[in-house]
Amino acid sequence: MKSTLLLTSNLAIFLLSLGASPAFAGGDPDPAKVAARCTARITQIGEVASARISEGCDAVVARIEEALGNGDVEGARDAARRGIRRLRRAAANAGDEIAETTRRCVRVLRRLGAEESVIQGVLSSAREAQGAIESSVRACVAAIQAALGSGRE
Repeated sequence: MKSTLLLTSNLAIFLLSLGASPAFAGGDPDPAKVAARCTARITQIGEVASARISEGCDAVVARIEEALGNGDVEGARDAARRGIRRLRRAAANAGDEIAETTRRCVRVLRRLGAEESVIQGVLSSAREAQGAIESSVRACVAAIQAALGSGRE
């Protein structure tokens, strides 16, 4: 009884941290609702990270173009290196957040006795979010390289 209460309390704290208070119906969490909340959170992390990467990329490209416009090729290269490093770090941090959120969600779903297909849906969302972030980084690196290349002509 005490361990069930502790488990329910821990689940409640975790789900509330995800903003999932409606996931409780009659005091028992519904695995499908928990999975939906988890998927929404994972997707949000990916979307926010991709948007920040894109915004950061635009700023880096602008710095590169400004440096090249001033004839500062080394400054442009430095801006590119620093920018790519920051964007990759941001992507890695978001990837870590997705991984941790996914681990917690899967652990909760398994404790709730969720069907494997529900758990696989959360895992699939995590892969998609991570893929979107990686795609944003690749596009940004290409844009930075193109901006650097425009200074060679």
